[in-house]
Amino acid sequence: MHKQSYSQYFYRVLLDFRKVNIPGLGLFALEHLPAELSLDKQKLNPPSSRIQFNVFEDTRFNISKLLIEAGLDAGLSHGIEKYYEAQAKISQDNDVPFVLEGLGKVIATSFLPDDDSLFNIYDGLEQIKVSPLASGFKNIVHDEEYLYNLAKSQSSKDKSSFTSQFLWPFIIALVTLFVILFWIFSPKLGQIDTIQKPIKNEAELVDTSWVEDTITTIDYNNVDTLITALDKEKQEKQTSSNKDLNAVEEINKNLKSEDENCIIIVGAFKNTVNAQRMIKNITQKGYQTFTSEHQGLKRVGVRYNCQNISPEAFKAKMRAQFNNEAWSLSDTI
Repeated sequence: MHKQSYSQYFYRVLLDFRKVNIPGLGLFALEHLPAELSLDKQKLNPPSSRIQFNVFEDTRFNISKLLIEAGLDAGLSHGIEKYYEAQAKISQDNDVPFVLEGLGKVIATSFLPDDDSLFNIYDGLEQIKVSPLASGFKNIVHDEEYLYNLAKSQSSKDKSSFTSQFLWPFIIALVTLFVILFWIFSPKLGQIDTIQKPIKNEAELVDTSWVEDTITTIDYNNVDTLITALDKEKQEKQTSSNKDLNAVEEINKNLKSEDENCIIIVGAFKNTVNAQRMIKNITQKGYQTFTSEHQGLKRVGVRYNCQNISPEAFKAKMRAQFNNEAWSLSDTI
């Protein structure tokens, strides 16, 4: 039997049973679309049907079962099924479309019909024009009591609307004005209390924790005395810091060792306190310090014997310990 006849059997059972499954390929089904109005509500589109394909199989609708149920010989029915099953395997192995002669082809997971009208069982129905028709009017009759209550309710709404829109805002504005005038002209409220409360514990405004050990007798009721004492203490600490820094500089100047003839600068400071901290840090790590003035900044460095120690290695070590931007001073001592 020619494969065109096989397609005719497939087409007939699809129209009769609405679903046909080909083993190894997938399930074909007719989808019904109901009649519907157009977007402008002026036309009615007729119902239609179209074919859908799904790779998920349903063996209840195997083509051989449907053909036997339709009255075809069992041997022929199984032969048609085997033919389509073999064609499905060939198309999958060779990655080519599965063809239903005269009906369409399966490409990947979609079925492309040769003619959409072949699977529209409502083919021939045409779109029709429609227009809405009035179903008639009914006269509504109300008794007199209903009309009276309706008018009374409307009158009550009008009064309520007047109260909410005009009366209450006017009352609120009037009360606000009265309160303002009372506050302005009241002799007690109009006076400004010019008596200032004495400041309690004004010393709490200044951090005195760092001078408590050195200042023992301060009149905390006298702010000027407190500030003077704090300034004096600050000056004494600054003088002491300068003395320590000068002492270190003096020691460095007196060092005349010929071995320590190279310097790595680890910082340049505008603030003397910060320079002193760096000097202290260098001394604690067991290095000999170097200081000098340069363009308004105090340079702080480390002396070392560059004859026995690699300058680059020592500079890398100083960068790791003190400042990652430390540099070598070009002149030597």
